[in-house]
Amino acid sequence: MASGTSCDEVRVETAGAVRSIILNRPQKLNALTHRMIQAVRDALAVAQRDSAIRVIVLRGEGRAFCVGDDLDDLSSAAAAPAEQKALVDVLQDVTRQIMSGGKPVIAVVQGWAVGAAFSWVLNCDHVIYARSAKSFFPELKWGVSPTGAATTLAVQRLGLAQAHAAFQRIKRFSAEELLSLGSIAQVVDDGHEVGAAMQCAQELASRPPEALSGVKRLTNRLLLERLDDILAAEAQLAAALASDAGVSSNIDAFQRGQGAAVFDGYGRGFP
Repeated sequence: MASGTSCDEVRVETAGAVRSIILNRPQKLNALTHRMIQAVRDALAVAQRDSAIRVIVLRGEGRAFCVGDDLDDLSSAAAAPAEQKALVDVLQDVTRQIMSGGKPVIAVVQGWAVGAAFSWVLNCDHVIYARSAKSFFPELKWGVSPTGAATTLAVQRLGLAQAHAAFQRIKRFSAEELLSLGSIAQVVDDGHEVGAAMQCAQELASRPPEALSGVKRLTNRLLLERLDDILAAEAQLAAALASDAGVSSNIDAFQRGQGAAVFDGYGRGFP
C-alpha cells in the first residue's frame, strides 16, 4: 500500500508490518532538500509510533540511494547561525528517529550514499549495498561539517584512520571495502538490493517485537547515552560553518565550473 507525505519527493509504502520510506527524486539522484529531510523525519516518527509496523526500510528511487544535500538548496540557505541550527536540528532528528526508535531500520544503497545519506547508512541497524555502490563524505570540500552522529559513528564503524581519511581526504568507499571493514553486513549483485532488504525485513518482522526493540537498545546503549551531546555538538559546528558566506561562494564557483582542482568529483560524473 502506497501513501503520500507532506513532500511529494518522499513516498511511503506499507507491506504488512514493513514500512518503506522512499526518497523519490530520481532525476536529481535523490539530492536532499530541506522539505525532503523534514518529510523523512516525520515519516520515521509516524512509523516508530505505529504499533502495526515492526520494521522500517529506508531507500531511494532510481540510480542512487541519495547524493546528499541539494547544492542549490545549500547555496541559497544564507541564514544566520540560529536559523541554520534550526535546519540542522531537523537533520539530526532523523538520526534520533533511526537510532533511538525501538524498531530496526534497514538502509538500501544502490549507486551512491553521499554526505548526510552516508550518515543515515551508519545510523541504520542493517545495511544492504549493491555491489557497485559507493559512499563518501564531501562536506569539507564546501567548508561545512558532517552531521547525523557521523563524527562518532565513522570512528566506530570504519576505524580512526579511515574516519580521518573519510572526512579530511574525502575518501570514497566501495561496497566491498565497507563490508571488509565490518561497517555493513551484506553486499548483493546490482538490482537485487531491494529484494534482499525486503527478505531481511520479513525475517525481522517475525521476531517478537519487544525482544527485538530491547536488544536494539542494549546493543546501541553506549552510543545512545551520548547521542544527544554528539548531535548537539555537530549541530553547533555545522550551523556556524554553514552560515559563512564562503560556503555559498565555494558552491557557486563549483557550479559555474570554477575551482575544479579543489572540488573534483562531487556533483560531476555520477554514473
